[in-house]
Amino acid sequence: MPRMDLTPEEFAKRRAAYDPAEERRLRNLQAERGEHPTCKASNAFFQKKLAGRRFPSALDLGSHDGSFSAEVLASVADRLVLVDFSNTALEKARARLPKAETIQADLAREWAKKLAPLGKFPLVSLCE
Repeated sequence: MPRMDLTPEEFAKRRAAYDPAEERRLRNLQAERGEHPTCKASNAFFQKKLAGRRFPSALDLGSHDGSFSAEVLASVADRLVLVDFSNTALEKARARLPKAETIQADLAREWAKKLAPLGKFPLVSLCE
């Protein structure tokens, strides 16, 4: 939804200049540095909610570079499985969490084929 304080001309100009690839690059850079405000807030929330608990396994769907798993899930799960569409992101996740299992998959198309054989997970993460 467009901001209401912009004129239609200003909105059109900003929309034409919008580069989704550049926005993703900047968000990824912020997340890697731990600077993304949404990541900080959600990580702190889940760390508090999961404190003192232990799970036999955790599944992180859309794990990206594994930063959420490293900061939150790795400390509460004996087995950690990270799934992402991007092999590049999973390479970063493997470097960050060498003991975690990683699976490259298009969840919309390969859910049953790639994930069903892994069994049940008492802890599942699916966040940005």
